[in-house]
Amino acid sequence: MKHKKKLSISGRTTDGKTVVQNAFTMVGTHGIPMDIIIDKLYQHDIIIDWEDFYDGAKRDGWKDKTIINRLSCAIIDVFGLEHKKNVIEKLKSKGE
Repeated sequence: MKHKKKLSISGRTTDGKTVVQNAFTMVGTHGIPMDIIIDKLYQHDIIIDWEDFYDGAKRDGWKDKTIINRLSCAIIDVFGLEHKKNVIEKLKSKGE
């Protein structure tokens, strides 16, 4: 049985946006597309804790390549290519 977690605040960005953890639950448990989750949260000045998201996907059985590919597309859709490069490089080093 999967452990269901609710979104919770894990910190703030340097520009004051709220950072939340457990966002993968919305994908893994509820099947909501990543780009929609990322966009809706961002519209409310909320940012996903990317490392926590990655860890949640790993716990759910996703392979590194799948996580990176899906996050890449979703991040580009919402934030653009430059932000994707920053996030994905950090996550790739985590997966190695």
